Amino acid sequence: MSELESRFVKRGYWVNLAQGPVMGQTITTDARTGAIVVAILAIVTALGMTHLWHLLTFFYHQVRANGRPRDGLFRHQQAVLRTLPSPSSLMADSVKLWYAWRGISDHAFARSLLQLSAALIFALASLAVSIFSSSVVTSTNLEVLVNSPHCGRITYDKSEGSAPWDSYRPTVYAAAESYAPDCYQNGSLPSKCNIFTRPNIAFSTETVPCPFNDSMCASPAIALDSGLIDMNDAFGLNLHEADRMKYRRRSTCTVLPLEGYTRTTNESTATMEDGTPWPGEQRIEYLYGSRPGVDPPLDLAFGQSTLLSNTTSTYEQMGDIAYGSFPDDTFVLRPELQRPDADVALKLVMKNKVMYYKPVDDPLFLAHREKKSLYSQGWQTRYLSDFPGSVVGCALQYQFCVSNTSCTNLTGTLRGEAIDSFPGASITQKTVLSLLQHINVVALLIATKRFEANRLMNSDNEIPALPDDQWIKELQGWEAFVWASHQIIITDYAVGPGVRSPPTHKYVVPPSDDGEVKLCSKQKMRKPGGFVNINFFGLVFTLVVSSVIVLTDVVLLRVLIYLSKFRKSMAPRLDRWIQDGIFQLQRRAHEAQGNGVWKDLADDVPVTVDNTKLPDLLLETLGETEYAMGRRVDSAKTAVDSTGECEMTPDMKKGAWESEYEVKSLGEVRTGSLDIQAVAPLSHDLERTGM
Repeated sequence: MSELESRFVKRGYWVNLAQGPVMGQTITTDARTGAIVVAILAIVTALGMTHLWHLLTFFYHQVRANGRPRDGLFRHQQAVLRTLPSPSSLMADSVKLWYAWRGISDHAFARSLLQLSAALIFALASLAVSIFSSSVVTSTNLEVLVNSPHCGRITYDKSEGSAPWDSYRPTVYAAAESYAPDCYQNGSLPSKCNIFTRPNIAFSTETVPCPFNDSMCASPAIALDSGLIDMNDAFGLNLHEADRMKYRRRSTCTVLPLEGYTRTTNESTATMEDGTPWPGEQRIEYLYGSRPGVDPPLDLAFGQSTLLSNTTSTYEQMGDIAYGSFPDDTFVLRPELQRPDADVALKLVMKNKVMYYKPVDDPLFLAHREKKSLYSQGWQTRYLSDFPGSVVGCALQYQFCVSNTSCTNLTGTLRGEAIDSFPGASITQKTVLSLLQHINVVALLIATKRFEANRLMNSDNEIPALPDDQWIKELQGWEAFVWASHQIIITDYAVGPGVRSPPTHKYVVPPSDDGEVKLCSKQKMRKPGGFVNINFFGLVFTLVVSSVIVLTDVVLLRVLIYLSKFRKSMAPRLDRWIQDGIFQLQRRAHEAQGNGVWKDLADDVPVTVDNTKLPDLLLETLGETEYAMGRRVDSAKTAVDSTGECEMTPDMKKGAWESEYEVKSLGEVRTGSLDIQAVAPLSHDLERTGM
């Protein structure tokens, strides 16, 4: 069983309805393109988170910038926030500020911890967003949509006879017998099971009453029931809600009695199905039905050569089925086995001369006949089957639902006319029903030649022991084979039966109606590698949200904040944002030391009036009566600079007290080395102190 070929993978946009109409929007592309998309998403996400942090930092600064007198730790924190540091830088700066101001500012640790915690939380959120953005692109064990030019069904033309299915069935059976043992089990599954959207179809096992006349059950009856399963979920169909349907399969099996239902006759050329009988060769006939439609007619269900049985050391099987909904004369069951509401399958298990170390009490493999055999260790006792063959009878029933209110009862295989007149079924649902009808004819438990007991057989074709419920394990293995065949045939419709079996290609009919055409494009399968699925919603969401954040940050902090109308509406908080900038802080420091005459004091970048050469800033403080960021006016009448005192006129006093906007209107007035504009940034401080 091989994975879906790359040439049959649909590339481009499609909707995985299992994930919803929004989140299921998918773009399937090759791995190389996917790597490029991952790189783009990583860049866009990083940009978005960086600019989001800028916005959060800006708003946090603005909330705190209320104009009230605050201590030095607060002013340093505002200055740090104004630089729009990264989360890691803010964490480091918060630690440094706490260490510097510990014992000086009140609650320095708690105030620093708040900013550190916020930065840490955002860093973790950024990590989570990065993980989310990477999940937008899926590169392993993908669900992909099948897109094959070979889609179609095998012809139903009776003139072709059984040739179309005879060429296709063996390939299906071989694939199912390889797939089912490994993929229909509990625990971890091998990589070969990553072919279908669901590796297996679950079914329950329970003991039930005899499915036939009570006289026909030599063992308890076992029901293997899938319950109603959604075709989308179970088989990877990608049908819309109006076309979805549910399906159920129930197999009720028992071991049939042998007494009174077998006879031994001499083999003859007329009755032997294959080859020519040896002289004296006998045949065991199993009388569970008749075959009036064959030539010559037979009054038996199966025949088993005693010669072959005594010379064959492995299990063999044969079987046949009688359809309850359309009986024919090729195989007619005894009345005790007939079920009008079910198909009845009989499977002959030929145990031949398989030997066991211990007696076997399992109803299918009963073995109590002792046989002495000579081995290298000496004579050993082995046990042969009580009878060369055993027969299992199963009532096979199906249920179909095209809506919550339109379901059939448990019944046998649907007839064609029943499908055409199925109440409430859409044309797509009728196509699915028709496909299931043919699967029920092909995917039969009587078709598999595999036995779970073979796993216990040693190199001498002997089995040490069999548990009493071995026959139930065999039933489960056969049922798994049937469900694996379902999975194979349903997906082969979309891929093309001729792809699996090239001789079948000439019997494949292209889709001829809307239902068949639609079903061709509605099959999902898994593809382990070579492709990626891009979640379209996640891609668009990431790009749009990141772009909006980036544009908001750029427009707000790089454009609008410097427009006069916008600034006036947001003043004075935006003024404090400008004045906390490093260029304004640097300008104030130079002014405090009498370096240069400055203009554009309300802008983000103040400049000197002329090309003044500015010396390095001094490391020592200018005194207790001066701020490091500018000149403090220590009385209502005078201001001191390095050259002495300058008595302020009433107009100058008024300009200094009211606002920096009015001070700026005074022009470039300077007394000695005192710049009137240098007083402007201090006006708010003077107002708060009541000067």
